[in-house]
Amino acid sequence: MHALKRIPFAHDGKDYEIRVMGEGESIRIEAFDKDKRANGYSYQLTIDESQYFSAVVELDVINRFIEMAKEDVVEHRWEELLNVLKSHGTNRQAS
Repeated sequence: MHALKRIPFAHDGKDYEIRVMGEGESIRIEAFDKDKRANGYSYQLTIDESQYFSAVVELDVINRFIEMAKEDVVEHRWEELLNVLKSHGTNRQAS
């Protein structure tokens, strides 16, 4: 996937980046901590025509997904999910 848009932000003294990436007919929005994913959440859209990616990434719906990805990091949603899984005695870890 190639980056269509990068949105840096800082939280708890760490630098993060929300990446809007496109490939084929898919656009994905994910949070990154340096070059690795910050959590297991990913927001994805599928559109019929990839030539419209540049217009789509500026739509309000994409901005909402960007904000959701930021909130996932700020509110520690992934860590909360892992804690729930641990408390229920599951041996599997979400990735």
